[in-house]
Amino acid sequence: MKTEHGQGAPGTREAVGPGAAPGADWSRRIYGGWLGKAIGVAYGAPVEGWTFEQIRATYGDLVAETDRFYLTPMEKLFGADDDTSHPLLMLAGVADALRAGATTVPAARELGRWWLNLMPEDHGVIWRGGYGVSTEDTAFQNLLAGIEAPASGSTALNGPVVSQQIGGQIFSDLWGWLAPGDPERAAAWAEASASVSHDGDGRLGARFVAAMVSLAFCRPTIEAVVREALDLLPPEATYTRVMEDVYRFWQAHPDDWEGAFAHIAAHHGYDRYPGVCHIIPNAAVVTMSLLYGGGDFDRTVRIANAAGWDTDCNVGNAGAVVGTLVGPEGIPAAWREPLRDLVMGSGVLGARNLLSLAGVARLTAAAARRLRGVG
Repeated sequence: MKTEHGQGAPGTREAVGPGAAPGADWSRRIYGGWLGKAIGVAYGAPVEGWTFEQIRATYGDLVAETDRFYLTPMEKLFGADDDTSHPLLMLAGVADALRAGATTVPAARELGRWWLNLMPEDHGVIWRGGYGVSTEDTAFQNLLAGIEAPASGSTALNGPVVSQQIGGQIFSDLWGWLAPGDPERAAAWAEASASVSHDGDGRLGARFVAAMVSLAFCRPTIEAVVREALDLLPPEATYTRVMEDVYRFWQAHPDDWEGAFAHIAAHHGYDRYPGVCHIIPNAAVVTMSLLYGGGDFDRTVRIANAAGWDTDCNVGNAGAVVGTLVGPEGIPAAWREPLRDLVMGSGVLGARNLLSLAGVARLTAAAARRLRGVG
């Protein structure tokens, strides 16, 4: 009961709630999520920073032209990217901690120390855009100077612009995979991790993405995933209010994704949020693409990329959520096969930097079981 590109019928999935023992379906959809993340990053990378208009003028209608997949040959795309390198680094930290006897994810202070232990000092893993420009670079330099997390990522130290850029969101899929069907735990871990470098809406973006990934294990539709994840956010926050606005527009105009993006650009666009890459406009694109994609992997990533802005990040997040929802068999082969099941990191340990996605998924699933106390 599965469409070629879509999700299975409601009720066909194994429920994975807090305390439930994981089965094959759990591991399978972690793999689907990692595939979706890697696909989204590679698909979005060639047009990162482009506008909707620039993408349309250069490539045409990405959503309508369904016979075109990656925009650049994979041999030119394959390499380390912060969107995947950072979660790989944090997964390594989790695995190391579990081997040392830990039973849960530590607080922000220890997570900041993982940055120092596992991240090269002057290259890789994060965007090295300079102090006061790149949120992660700013936080890392704070950590190197002896300022521990979460102060390293605080608005009080770094200001409201740097502390609320997109990085709080783009690395947070991992925490949903580590807490399947337990969105509150996933959100808490994601916020702790994001607080090393982010604050305010940056932390809320981490909570939202991790909760959606977690819910994708145990909800039958993408609408339910988005709706319940939104319900875990404080309603008065700017982040929440903007995502709710996108949700309401989708309810009123369920077949008009371009109208939805025009609404986002007019009311929540880059002109309203300072900094290099604010979280709010891009989070709105992720929410829009998930809702208008309707649980179809192909359509979801196409919408996310066609909208423009921080495309590798947005398509990566959207791909991770819907990939978890549909599993690897819900992702068309034309998206999967060019990756050759490989992902590259850029941490200090070379043996952890060229990995199979299936192997990464197995490591993630094993860690999730240990954290649940069933493995």
